[in-house]
Amino acid sequence: MNKSLINPSITFFRKNEGSILGAREVLFSELNETSSVFAKEAHKILKEKLNANSGRPLLGELFPWIIKDLIKADPKTTDKISVGWLGIYLYTIFLDEYVDNPKPLSPQKFITGSLLAKSGLLKLSRYTINSPYENYVDKALSFSALNQNTDVKHQKKITKKNTKAKYSEGKNYVLLSCAGALAAQNSKHAEFILKFSETLLLTLQYLDDISDYNEDYKAGNMTVLLNEAFKNNLNYKSEFQNISNDKLLENLIVSGALKRVIEKVEVLLNQSILLIRENGLDKQMNSSIDLFITLQTYISSFSKSLKINSKKYRQSSLNEQGIILDETRKYISIIAQSS
Repeated sequence: MNKSLINPSITFFRKNEGSILGAREVLFSELNETSSVFAKEAHKILKEKLNANSGRPLLGELFPWIIKDLIKADPKTTDKISVGWLGIYLYTIFLDEYVDNPKPLSPQKFITGSLLAKSGLLKLSRYTINSPYENYVDKALSFSALNQNTDVKHQKKITKKNTKAKYSEGKNYVLLSCAGALAAQNSKHAEFILKFSETLLLTLQYLDDISDYNEDYKAGNMTVLLNEAFKNNLNYKSEFQNISNDKLLENLIVSGALKRVIEKVEVLLNQSILLIRENGLDKQMNSSIDLFITLQTYISSFSKSLKINSKKYRQSSLNEQGIILDETRKYISIIAQSS
């Protein structure tokens, strides 16, 4: 593994830092006009998510600028759309946090969540109204809500893997609200924007599942990855309830679950890169293309490593198993840093 590879999401963030921080400032300032309490709560939602990601950029937040960078969209229009998207994105973070770990909410935080959703939807609707994408965005948001509800019902359970993957992808349809607004304002590249965004839905979910596998297990959230690992073990709750991180990671390797999910990510990233090339958007390298190619390089290398280690782990000595676990953690750390 090449340890000298640079974190692609940080590189991208730095090249677009002024715009990204500017969108945050606009959104928080608008909330502050209603009440400083709501601005502080929204800022807290973002800060806690960034802290959970060790201060690294959030790939979901970067989405509008990734598209802008790829198609050379108008920066001013993208900046305005990004403020609306940030409102919706922070609302989804707030919602996911509550759904994953239900606990009493302060009235201020609850109202802030409502304001973020309202502000985001109103802003994005200005760019899709009376366009072919108005209905597209409406359906995407409704579909996301429907699958979020399905996730609430089944996230603590083992399900058929296709069922888990389908609703995990479906709840991320909220991303398509931003894609629809960008497509409406960039008709020349509209088809590419929508197809490219749709390939990202499961990619983002899988990367998140891999990065947070230990936290999800402790919370009892059976993600696609954990579902894949424990689907044939009906006694997983009692048998694995208090296992160490080493044993959990060992199970992900030996069961082949991690290998299979990484292979799916590899296919999805290849599809994204192929779309970029088919639309002639790779003629001049930029930070967006570099982000996906670098991430694809990491994933491909990880996939090759898992193909070997999944087979030989049980026959290896304790020392060799420790080396395999350390190598796997390093790859997961790279994924977390990139996503």
